[in-house]
Formats: sequence, structure tokens, C-alpha cells
Amino acid sequence: MQVSFKYTPVENAEDNWQITDSTLIVIDSIKLPLKFNLEVINKEQIDTVFVLKPFPENTRDKLIAQYGQSARDGVLLLKTYDIMNLRIDTSNCKIVDDRYTYKDVSKMPQFIGGEKALLNYVSKHLQYPVYDAEIGHQGKVIVQFIIDRSGEVRNSKILSSASSGLDREALRVVSEMPDWIPGEINGEKVNFLFQLPISYVISGEYSKRSSNVRFDSLQLILDGQTLPKSFKIKWLDYSKLTSLKTIVPKKQKEKNELIDKYGTTAANGVIIAISKRENPVPKVNISDNDSLGNKIYSVVEQMPEYPGGDAELIKFMQKNLIYPKADENKHIQGYVTTIFVVNALGKTEQAQVIRSLSPECDKEALRVVKLLTNWIPGKQNGVPVSVRYSVPIKFVSSSGNIAATSSLDASDRKAEYPGGFKALYSYFARNIKYPVKAVLNDQKGQILVRFTVNEQGQVDSVDILTKINETATILETIVVTAMSTSNSEGNNMPQHVTSPEKGANYLEKEAISLVKSMPKWIPVKKDGQTTSETFILPILFMKNSRN
Repeated sequence: MQVSFKYTPVENAEDNWQITDSTLIVIDSIKLPLKFNLEVINKEQIDTVFVLKPFPENTRDKLIAQYGQSARDGVLLLKTYDIMNLRIDTSNCKIVDDRYTYKDVSKMPQFIGGEKALLNYVSKHLQYPVYDAEIGHQGKVIVQFIIDRSGEVRNSKILSSASSGLDREALRVVSEMPDWIPGEINGEKVNFLFQLPISYVISGEYSKRSSNVRFDSLQLILDGQTLPKSFKIKWLDYSKLTSLKTIVPKKQKEKNELIDKYGTTAANGVIIAISKRENPVPKVNISDNDSLGNKIYSVVEQMPEYPGGDAELIKFMQKNLIYPKADENKHIQGYVTTIFVVNALGKTEQAQVIRSLSPECDKEALRVVKLLTNWIPGKQNGVPVSVRYSVPIKFVSSSGNIAATSSLDASDRKAEYPGGFKALYSYFARNIKYPVKAVLNDQKGQILVRFTVNEQGQVDSVDILTKINETATILETIVVTAMSTSNSEGNNMPQHVTSPEKGANYLEKEAISLVKSMPKWIPVKKDGQTTSETFILPILFMKNSRN
């Protein structure tokens, strides 16, 4: 029997087409391997972008003829220019609005909390770009910016440069500053021109490395893929890398090993880079009842406790977690956040991942969580009940040795909220709401709220993160649930509710508002003195449907 195969285009396929991992990326005529992480390309290096869709059929054939079979799902063409030759013009200061920008005022603008708070802010948020640390770039960057009449930081630019990577990081930190207290002349608020020097100094392991390595002679390996030798390392946005490691052979045996593993282009050495990929949000199914049909609580008067407390939980994690070999070889590290139910019998059930790291790490985290048994169950009104619980698990590489541990560190200090965890989560249970407009706009997911408890115990510097900051203390996840926007008959919610504003994120507004309204904490005390500490509170907004 003769069988014929004919390609039939999907209706409106061209309209639905989008760039995916199967789209071929070509930068300055250099073809990159499929599944290349486009996010790591330094946007400041890109001059023009061309999107070549594989439609109609004859266009697809032309793309394949020019670029090979890897172009069958479309091509993204990138053209670069050399930003290293650009000169920064500091001859004139820009005029803001119709008011003159003053250099001298009777009342200077002030960062909220004073100079010490400004230095703390910069030191907390500034990150040393991994490439600049590897290559030995250090020095002073002077950033000039305007603090306008409302206190907003505007028009930041570099006056004195150290390197493109260090400059870019300094600009990022300054541009993301919170509003200042504006300067004044004769009681009138004015725009003020401000200069902030930021010094980068290499210390620790990086200070011992040689700065004589010629990076352009090394083979670049990104996320396990060998990139074309003509790919320029300056095309990478180093802020998008989680690690960057150079291996330069000193003996013939080491050179032969690199050639066997990566090919002849690796004879002089390799640069192994791991990028930050935005992990897809795992599908989470939130149930109202446990396996016995009993109600599941998010916050109760007495939260579940592992026998022996956090210290024993840490020991259990360290003893049982096994770093997946595949991820170990790729140097993948970071957090897997799990959520599960501790039922009224102290058993764990319904374990799920709400923040993914990799499929293998996720699987290992769930395996170990399911081994956690014999909990002291949570109680409500003195009666054991089922409670939803969250544990973030950290997979980390240290000095070349891979180890998997719980993110709970024995040296970490818990949040010193008056009354402890029970009072903190009771406060959220009483006050947090799922905004109606968020339900209407189908907004859901995890919100990461970062805040600082200052020396006086006041909550300040509240903002939203897109990823976990590993240097902060991570609190347990708050879970907020809401019903779907329609009832069993398909009717929408009441019509008197105003329509959502375009682009508004009501979940973030609700989270920030509630965190800001928290009462004073008991400040952290170190070496006999009070100091500030930063926390991250994950809040998971989930929508349930009920027929």
C-alpha cells in the first residue's frame, strides 16, 4: 500500500508563530546552536534585529537553503556594533523639565536614613559581574544623576568608567534607588545634580587568579553547548550568568583532556558559563482537603514542627539529599521551593514544586520531602489539623565540591516578629486578601516580597523580586486562595466591580501594602548591637474553581 505524506500548514500558523528554542539565532553571520539562551545576549551590543519567519513554504525552503535544516522553524538575525569605542559626553548636564539643575543648595537632598543607609543600600544591591571578577577588572566608577523636585533619581550616567560591565552594574543600582528627600533653596524644592563614587575591589579567590589570560583564545562553553570559536565573549550580558569559570591547561595531559571533551578548539583552555534561565512556573494543584477529606489550613495557631526543630530538619536534608549527577556536571545550583501538607497524623502528603531549578533537582527535592515523616502536627483550637507547609531546598556548589542542603542554615536567625512565627502568620491570615481585580484579571502565582527590618525594628525598603536573593533570610510561604471568576452556572462576578487597569499587578500591590503595614519588629542584635536584616517572604496566590 502506497502512503503519501503532504505538509499542510496550520491555519493562521504565521499569526501564532513566536521565537522558541527551535528558532535559529544568527549573530553577525555566526550560527548559534539551537536552544541557545537568548537572554544572555548583551542588548547594548545589538544594533539591529531581523526576524525571518518560516512562512510561506517557499520562504522556509530559502531559509533552509541558506542556513541549513536548523532554520526550518525560523531565523533571528542579530547585527552588533562595538560599544567599547563610544565616548561618554560629560560636557553638559541635561536640563530637567523647565527648572535649572542646581549643584549647590541650602538644604542638601538626603537618602532616606542618611549616608549610612545609602552605603548599606549600595553594598547590599551591588553585585560584582562574574566576567569582570574573572578577568580582574576593578576600580572606581563615578555615577552622576539628578535628584528631582519629587526626590526621584533620573538621568543617571557614567562620569568615570572602570569597565563596561562595572559601569553597567553601577548604573543599574543607581537607577533602581528608592526616592530621596529632595534638596531645597529658600524652602522651595529644586532639582539637584549628584555624583556617587562606587569602588570595585577584588578579594578572596579572584584576587589570586592571573589577569594574563587571553579570553579571546579560549573556547566558550555556555550551558553545556560549545559555541562557535568566533563568538565574542563581550556579546554576553554577564548579569545573566550564574557562574563563569576558566580552565587553562598547564600540562599536556590537561590539554589533551580538554581536547577530548570539547574538541581541538579547546586546546588553549575553556570558559564554562552557566546562564540564568527563567524557570517555568510548575503547575500546582491546590486542594481544599487532605487525603482523608479533612480541611487543609494555610496558617494555624500552632504550626507543624519537625521533631528537634530546624536543626534536625537541616541534618535530615544534608544526610538524605543527593545532588543529581547530570546537574552536578553542569554546575546547576540554586533553590527548589517545595510545598506540601502535614496532615493531622504528622505525615506529609500532596508534595509539589512551586519554584523549579531543573527537572532532576525538582525530582530529588520531592523525593526527600516525601521522606519527612513523624511531624508534630499543627493545631487549631487545640485540635490537630492538616496544614500546608513550605520548605525551600538549596542545591549549591562550594569550592568545586557539590553539596545539597536545606536552605535553612543553623546560623540563620529567624524573623524576630513579636510573638514569633505564630503571630506573624496569624497577622497575615487575618489581613491578607486576594484582590477582586486580580481575580477578574486572572492574576495568580508567587510574589516574592523583600523587606528590611532596620535598627529600630521598622519595616522599610519593601520591593518585589523576580528571583530568590540567596543572601536574605527566606520566610515560609504564605498561600492565599480565591475562587474562580465564574460560578457553576457560568455567570461572571458582580458587575459593579470596576474593570482592571491595563498592566496593573494587583497581587504585588496587595503584598507590598500588607508588608508595609506590619508593626515594629524586634531588631536583630549582633555583637551586642542592633543591626538591620533583610527578609524574603514568598506569597503564593492560587485560584480554585468549584462547581
